[in-house]
Amino acid sequence: MVNCISKVLAGMRNQIQNSPVTVSNIRFLFFCFITFTFAAYFATIGFFVASRPPYHIVGYADHKQSLRSLDKVNLTKKRQRFDSRCAVQDLGCFEASDVLHEEVIMKKMNPLSSHHCFSYCDSNNMTYAGMSQGQLCACANDVRHFVSFTSLSRKCDIKCKDNVTNCEGQRNFRVNRVLSRCVTGEFTSEYVKTRLIGCFEAPSPDSDFKIISATSLVDCFGECDRLRHPVAAFGESFGCSCGKMSSRFNLTHRCACQAKRYVQVYRTLVEDKRCGNIKFLPPRTRKQTVLLSFPGSGNTWVRYLLEKATGVYTGSKYRDEALFKTGFLGELLPNFLRIGIIKCHKALASRGFDENSRFILLIRNPFDATVADFNRYRSSNKSHTGRVTKEVYKKYFSKFIEFRANKWITIMIDAIETKLPLLVIFFEDVVEDPIREVKKMVEFLASKDLKPNDLQDRLACLSQETTGFQKREKRVLDFDPYTAKETKLLYTRIKKLQKYVDSIDVKLPNYTSKYQIS
Repeated sequence: MVNCISKVLAGMRNQIQNSPVTVSNIRFLFFCFITFTFAAYFATIGFFVASRPPYHIVGYADHKQSLRSLDKVNLTKKRQRFDSRCAVQDLGCFEASDVLHEEVIMKKMNPLSSHHCFSYCDSNNMTYAGMSQGQLCACANDVRHFVSFTSLSRKCDIKCKDNVTNCEGQRNFRVNRVLSRCVTGEFTSEYVKTRLIGCFEAPSPDSDFKIISATSLVDCFGECDRLRHPVAAFGESFGCSCGKMSSRFNLTHRCACQAKRYVQVYRTLVEDKRCGNIKFLPPRTRKQTVLLSFPGSGNTWVRYLLEKATGVYTGSKYRDEALFKTGFLGELLPNFLRIGIIKCHKALASRGFDENSRFILLIRNPFDATVADFNRYRSSNKSHTGRVTKEVYKKYFSKFIEFRANKWITIMIDAIETKLPLLVIFFEDVVEDPIREVKKMVEFLASKDLKPNDLQDRLACLSQETTGFQKREKRVLDFDPYTAKETKLLYTRIKKLQKYVDSIDVKLPNYTSKYQIS
């Protein structure tokens, strides 16, 4: 480069010395001066760009800044390496908010990788990751902070660097929810065990599984995750295989872990999009189905199952901010014109619903439901998965059950007396076989918009992740919170309800067998 410039300068000097000063020579010298000035400028810029660390946007100094003013945001130098893997749920493509919240953290990635965006948001303790313009990663704990959550868009057509996820267009965000903390480094046996679905008969050759060369459980899980399979199956005599659940391999193939030919099945971190793509319905009046239950009966968990099965968000009478932030985007809709299933715990729930409505009545053992509701009511922030200590039970439980016992029976009787189409579902049956019970509910739903053509695929996908993120883990109390008087009170309510359900040819499970009535 230097030699080339020297030769050009020497040629210019000779031409000037051997030629008279003319207008053409002056123009030639001016042209050379401009050319070398621009060359030096771009060479300098190229040097600094090549040698600098990547820049990223660490936040908005003013919460009134919009997506259109990103060029005015101060950039801060920071180098960060990502080597973690994340379990996420793709919520879809949404229109960006005109005003971004001050708590939104943004990073400029060029090129943008969905994997890096998820890791970055998780490292900042943010549960929502949004990608836009093929280079921007936005992180927030509330999806409303950077998108209009009711404005779904189809303009997600820019591929990410990894070609796995679309990274969006100019004014939209592809939004994902990070379901759990990302895993950094290699998988450990302790972590893999937390992803266990259960023991199953070994997959048959005609199932959607491929045999993989892996000699240990951890290697099998890691390889299936790397190859982007939702499920890993491993057995000492069977080896390793990767795939997904289908009509040829599902929950009906569960078996005892002592069976001769069994495998342990694990859920990898790879999202199975067959039961994703959950959306709102076009806004119009439609037949509604009310999901009615006593609090603590598994209503939120059943909503999760129905959203996965139907592909449509459910709504609620209660506008629970905490539930909205965990992914129930229909929770805060101002009306029910874009959904078909509505959660309700109120007696006289039939008010506000017309004669075309239907009711799914979810019943749970009142002893268990009252304990679950007490855990929610007395836990911090009234968490749907919260728990309380033995001391809290001793102090508050007796007063709590006094006004809850009558509510349990009143809700059930109210639903039966509406004379509207009614489907009774028992929580205990959902625990035993969630896919069977969800299929019943989908077939019963009032609106045809809630009966997808790909229901079988959605149910197969759902069978890999039936627990969801709003089902409280089972815990057996080491004490009985009920006094003999309280036990007898609930027992009389159970007997009264049985008389009502007899009129609709439904039989209650034996809800008193494990309690001593005196």
